[in-house]
Amino acid sequence: MAFFLVSYNARGLRVGQSEGDRARRIVVDKLMGGCDVLCIQETFLAKQDLARLNNINKDIHGAGESTTDLNTKHVKGRIPGGVAVLWHRKYDNMVKVLRLGVDWAIGLEIHFRDCKFVILSIHTPYECAQNEDEYIIRLAAILTFIQDIDCTCIFIVGDMNADIADDKSLFAKHLKQFCVENGLRLSSQDLLPKESYTYVSDAWHTASLLDHCICTADAHALIDKMQIRYDLATSDHMPFTLKCNINDIPKLIPVEVSAKSETLDWSNLTSEDIYAYHQRTHMYLGQTDIPRDAILCRDINCIKQEHCSQLCSLYNEIVDALIKSGRPMCKRRKGSHSGKPGWNRYVDKAHAEARIAFKVWSESGKHRSGPFFENKKHANTRFKYALRYIKRNENRLRSESLACKLQNNTYNDFWKEIRKLNNCRTSLPMNIDGITGSRNICQLWHNYYYELFNCIKSNLAAVDASGYDEGVTVAPQEVFEAVDKLKHNKSCGID
Repeated sequence: MAFFLVSYNARGLRVGQSEGDRARRIVVDKLMGGCDVLCIQETFLAKQDLARLNNINKDIHGAGESTTDLNTKHVKGRIPGGVAVLWHRKYDNMVKVLRLGVDWAIGLEIHFRDCKFVILSIHTPYECAQNEDEYIIRLAAILTFIQDIDCTCIFIVGDMNADIADDKSLFAKHLKQFCVENGLRLSSQDLLPKESYTYVSDAWHTASLLDHCICTADAHALIDKMQIRYDLATSDHMPFTLKCNINDIPKLIPVEVSAKSETLDWSNLTSEDIYAYHQRTHMYLGQTDIPRDAILCRDINCIKQEHCSQLCSLYNEIVDALIKSGRPMCKRRKGSHSGKPGWNRYVDKAHAEARIAFKVWSESGKHRSGPFFENKKHANTRFKYALRYIKRNENRLRSESLACKLQNNTYNDFWKEIRKLNNCRTSLPMNIDGITGSRNICQLWHNYYYELFNCIKSNLAAVDASGYDEGVTVAPQEVFEAVDKLKHNKSCGID
């Protein structure tokens, strides 16, 4: 099934039905006539006008966010910003509006058959040094949204004010780094020709590609075609269209994920531990149901949903059996970023607030809306922004930390951090001559040196009881023969 998604910075959306309003809305009406969902940025609508998005057309319903509430403040000039998403009414039973609690983003969750995908319409500030922090905060908020939502097919479209064709664009660098670090695809860069543009400056008469589409890997695989509608250029921004095949949306199988990571160190296991692991594995795997029809299917291009589901379930049961078998011997992994420079100054407070907000939200029932959920979401955003800041500036913050320790004459802390920086801890091998485990390796070296230093059998005697005979003569040949009987490699050094 072909699904058409359009993004457009309208520079003002008229929601009235007068001739003037319809004339100013001609591009939006044409776009909605040929698409399923339309994402609009810079609507310039007040909160009191958002309900009128459902009155634009009898076949169109919509939702939006606004930056201005006319009941709380006076407006000088036009209303800034605002986003909206419009959809055809045939999708009413499949659509759920997602609100992020901000005035620059709004989303849709669309259920199709047994699957679902998410569309997020966003608007970011224009590029300048004063807006850089706000730009990064909005990227962090988007990342939090992606991590919190239970979906792998996510389309993020809108006016992102990042000219990816300009090597000097700071916002473009942030956007590309954001995609690379989080495994996202910048589809507008991958699918559009290099000379493409979506914005023409009336002042400088320059063209830029400022409107983009960011996707997860599953969402990017659904896109058949991406096109910029130059024929509908009536303002400084041009809309772009995505044609997607939503029949290929992957079906997700719920998997129980442990909240805390565990590691199994095989090198420290004894033979009894391995035997116990073998027994538990045999027991748990024996309880696994084997789908004979799916395994014996000889069609390498089999597309039967039943077979795919059975094989996925079999895989998950095998993995669960192995995890449960090794869990009694696992050790908790204590991962932490607290050793990074700048943690106490920039991150510690935000991290504590995020933990408290999560605990309150969890104890309240883990609802996906409401004040506790919004507080948790904003706290996570602040924490991730602060963590990203110290990661990006790690070298500078570490240099400042070392300089501060020298200035305060805290030499012990200074050299401790130097050793940590140089990674002075010597790593030990986990396998020596086929022997694994710290205890077994220690016993190996014990036996080796015991045999080495006791290679010649001799009778034990007390020093005081041994006599001394001046008439005994020891020939050099006897010394040579005695030394020759000793084994080599007893020295600790290379000599």
